[in-house]
Amino acid sequence: MEVSLEISSDSPWLYYYLGRYLEEMGQLKESITYHELGIQESEKFQDEMFLACNHLGIGISQQRYCSDSQEAEWHLLQALNSFKTRKYLYLQAHTLVNLGSCYDRFNNSKLAIDCYQESELILRNIENYFDLGRILYSLGIAYLNINKFPESEKVFLEAKQLCKDNNNLYFLALTLYGIGWLEYKRGNFEISQNYLEDSIRQLNQAKESGIGAIQLSFPEIEGNIYILASAAYSKGSSPNFEAGEKYLEDAKNAYLQLDYSKTKLLNVLANRARLYEYSKKWSAAISAFLELLVEGELLNSNRTITDAATHLILIHYKKSASFTEWIKLMQRLKWAGILILAKEYFRQIHRFSRLLKWRRK
Repeated sequence: MEVSLEISSDSPWLYYYLGRYLEEMGQLKESITYHELGIQESEKFQDEMFLACNHLGIGISQQRYCSDSQEAEWHLLQALNSFKTRKYLYLQAHTLVNLGSCYDRFNNSKLAIDCYQESELILRNIENYFDLGRILYSLGIAYLNINKFPESEKVFLEAKQLCKDNNNLYFLALTLYGIGWLEYKRGNFEISQNYLEDSIRQLNQAKESGIGAIQLSFPEIEGNIYILASAAYSKGSSPNFEAGEKYLEDAKNAYLQLDYSKTKLLNVLANRARLYEYSKKWSAAISAFLELLVEGELLNSNRTITDAATHLILIHYKKSASFTEWIKLMQRLKWAGILILAKEYFRQIHRFSRLLKWRRK
């Protein structure tokens, strides 16, 4: 998508809204480009308000598109400082929740929780309960990421009630997804399935109504919900692998709409490989994990290589592979793959021994 704008004092806000629209559609690379232009034009016309807004917009897109959080954090802090100077309380709260999301995405849940709680306090003070449900959902996810289940459940339940009371259908759907994830992590797979089904219904209702649906890209969050639903249906005493495969296909179709789909589709492949493993479709599982191994090597991702190699070895053990099959696997993994696997094995042993020492104190 290319849009040519006549340069005028209107261009800062036009570039901002174009960037936001593209971000909502999952076209993050183009969104970043338009926000960069918005920053240039805001500086040219000394439009401080839309300079801050474009910093906010680019920070939102960058934290989702890029692998490095520092630039996204810098832009979000620029926006936050500007809104604080002007005492724009709602925009402060909005920026803080996106800054928290940036920290959470890059594994700093403590800073994320601090941002969410500061945003929560502002919204309570200005009595904006519609958006408060959104902040509490994000806070619940941050707690969930560090396995603080009671804290997560508490804020999810308040978020659920607030979203219902204020007809915030979109974040009601996301909160139900959060509760579904919480129950999944607790091992309550059937309860998780019910919450995720409800989340999907609410999400479809939110899309149809347009209420509260301007915060995140639908394709990404839909894909995330489908991925979790597939995992929930593949676990438990009575797994439904057919439902699991259906939801993986739904996730794939959702992610294909994004311009940053590669890593998301890799997640679909990893979950599909696991589903084949759980259902003892050994040939399909081996084929999928070998494909994942190739992708990991192309991306130079030790984590992906280790994941694929670990499961390939487990599958060969479970299926009582022949000596010839084991030799072929070792040849495929090569020394690099075996070395990475060995390092991960010893890392886990070291981590376990440290945990035992800590518990003995």
